[in-house]
Amino acid sequence: QMCIRDRRRVHGGLSKIFLKATQSLTQVNTLKSSISLLPINVFNFSSRAKQVKFNNWKIVRGDRVVVINGKDKGKTGIIQKVNRKTNEVLVQGLNVKFKRESSDIESGQKGGIRQISHPIDVSNVSLIDPETGKPTRVRIGYLATGEKVRIAKKSGSIIQKPEHPELKRSERFKDRVDGPKDTQANKVLEVTYQGENFDQVKRDFEEFIKNKERKEKLLVFS
Repeated sequence: QMCIRDRRRVHGGLSKIFLKATQSLTQVNTLKSSISLLPINVFNFSSRAKQVKFNNWKIVRGDRVVVINGKDKGKTGIIQKVNRKTNEVLVQGLNVKFKRESSDIESGQKGGIRQISHPIDVSNVSLIDPETGKPTRVRIGYLATGEKVRIAKKSGSIIQKPEHPELKRSERFKDRVDGPKDTQANKVLEVTYQGENFDQVKRDFEEFIKNKERKEKLLVFS
């Protein structure tokens, strides 16, 4: 049998253990509440920074550019595609990576290693000065006719934009056939709307006023 002193010692020890456990639990709950207040992006370590798009694009599809940064520095190529959402351009024959492909029996495609051009950030390419043949910065200018052109800052020469005749309206709609709801060419200038007949509108209004006055005279108030 335990004496009163031993019982007090055991009770005191248990009280200390319970007090420490309560304090630890309180600290854990406080830490959880503080973590829940933090933004979700703090713990998303794999997220990428939001791409900032810029509107002052001076490079278009078909331009010949030179790479000024990266493994292909100094090489030139023609722009095949422009992606303004990601600020990237696809240059023919540059930033090439190898991809292994397996053979497909159904389509008859043979397997092997194929070279694929990957996009390059637009800040890593520059237009070529037509006079010096070196990379140059570009500013926007206007001719006497009001035409907007690109001008090399170093030499002042005009960098012409490549022409794409396949994008002209005459080329895109040259094979188009008029449908049943399209207006025929010989009826385009035909006047089909004669406008409102204001004399008839005036007569209808006068008739309405006469009927209203006649009904008002028939009313009897007691």
